[in-house]
This record gives sequence, structure tokens and C-alpha cells, in this order.
Amino acid sequence: MVRSCDTDSSTELCLDSPTLASVSPSGGPLSGLTVVSIFGSDFVETNETVVEFKTSPPSGNRYANATVLSSSYIKVITPSVPSASIYTVNVALNGQQFVSSGLTFQFYCTFVMLIVVNRVFPSFRVH
Repeated sequence: MVRSCDTDSSTELCLDSPTLASVSPSGGPLSGLTVVSIFGSDFVETNETVVEFKTSPPSGNRYANATVLSSSYIKVITPSVPSASIYTVNVALNGQQFVSSGLTFQFYCTFVMLIVVNRVFPSFRVH
């Protein structure tokens, strides 16, 4: 098992690297606020758990604080992103050293369709 350590702080935090298995749901609106469940193993509750939504170029990467609910379950609320795209999901239990497994989350555009028939064509009726 691989260990990751944060040696930049006054105390050293070493954790076994978690394994990421799945993400649910696999997509949500680019406006964010989708509650995402990340399943895997070796998750440890810390105050520094961060999920990275990684894209190319790296300037488009987004980060969100996450909550470890068990050794196999993390919950995160997606941040907003600038454009619709597929992002790789990575997790850092210590807030710095991200573990990747190739899992993805697709941010997509949402739209609202308005039908205003009677205002444009007052004599037209929908039956």
C-alpha cells in the first residue's frame, strides 16, 4: 500500500493512499451544486479532504472540500465550471497529494425551453 505524507506542516500527516472505484452520478450541470458520491477504499476522515475536478488546460481545474462518511464513501458538492466538458475526479485526503484512478464526471449545459405561443400567434391554439 502506498502512503502519502504532508511534510510541509509542523506535524506530519501520513495516510494510506485511497483507491477510487466509482462516482455517482456521472454528470451534472456546469453551474455545479450536484451532490456526488465517490466510492472506494481506505478513505480516512480528515479536515483536509479535497476533490479535484481536473481538465486540460490545468487552469480549468476546480476543487471542492469533501466529507468522508466512511472508509469507502466520500460525499462532495460539485463546484461550478466555466464550460461543459469531461473532468477527471481525483481525491486528496491531506488536501495536497491527489490520487487518480481515471474516474470522470461530465459537466453539461442545461437549457430552459420556453413556449410562448399565444403571445406571438394569438389566434393559434394548442389542442
